[in-house]
Amino acid sequence: MLGVGLAACVPSENAAQKTLYIGPQSVSCSGAGPQMCLLVKENQSQNYSLFYDNIQGFCYEPGYSYIITVNEESVNNPPADAPSKKWTLVEVVSKTGNVTASSLEGVSWSLDSLLNSEGEAVCALPNAEVTALFKDGRISGKAGCNNYAAEYVSNGSNLTIGPIISTLMMCVDEGISRQESNYLRDLNDTASYNISGNLLRIMNSNGTVILTYSVVQPTPLVGTLWQMTSYNNGKGGLVSDLSSINTTAIFSEDGNLAGSAACNQYHTTYQVNDSQIRIGPIATTRMMCPEPVMQQEMEYLNALQSAASYEIQGSDLILFNANDTKAVTYQSPG
Repeated sequence: MLGVGLAACVPSENAAQKTLYIGPQSVSCSGAGPQMCLLVKENQSQNYSLFYDNIQGFCYEPGYSYIITVNEESVNNPPADAPSKKWTLVEVVSKTGNVTASSLEGVSWSLDSLLNSEGEAVCALPNAEVTALFKDGRISGKAGCNNYAAEYVSNGSNLTIGPIISTLMMCVDEGISRQESNYLRDLNDTASYNISGNLLRIMNSNGTVILTYSVVQPTPLVGTLWQMTSYNNGKGGLVSDLSSINTTAIFSEDGNLAGSAACNQYHTTYQVNDSQIRIGPIATTRMMCPEPVMQQEMEYLNALQSAASYEIQGSDLILFNANDTKAVTYQSPG
């Protein structure tokens, strides 16, 4: 089975397959010029050495240790400043970080690689957040520009997804827009999956890996600056935060909650028990601001005080009311 990130290629006769162990951090080094080098060894008992070359198809993410297999191929008559060997990824055997997963469900996954429109495995763009959460027979997440959702069915290693629905925001970045289209198409082609450590691979009906994800390290509730993105206005749905307003929340270790409510500063107390949360009563300063700022502030504070449970998905915090309806959503700018 072809692994994550493998481009469509056939190794030549002088190619040799090797196993490489990749360290969790890259370091500054000097080759033809200043650059960042991977820390690599071919045997676990060895010390790491600087790796100056590029591994075609390998999507490296700092903070993770990898075991990968590669094709090593000699390059005939390379230019003076070019490497004498070409390295091509065959398979990511394992990707190890602080968080691992034993189940598809209830885990926040972040996209590592996907198949592009030419059928080549490419690394996910670093400037586009693409996520997946499988829960209660439904997958949801961010596709780059838009949010998406779909029903899914899993039976052993078999997995089907679809039909997929998404919001209809326009992407300013053409590259992100193209990746989003490819990603949603790949999701629709899902036929099976496997999980190894914190790495999720999704395959199509031919057994080809079409998507790979890593477990997202959840942002801690306490000590994080949360910026409000939407709130329940009490009239039947979520509305977005005013673009000119910075509404925030910081949960302190001592059980206090404070932030900006739009016009005024607010503070209160909170209690958590597993995923349950209780907030209030809330006190604020008494500044007056023009509408619609004051209206948003009142509706936000009412929604905040209605919170009964919470969920963190990567860098997103969602507060739910007693009816299990979204009350407030936040995002960590970090």
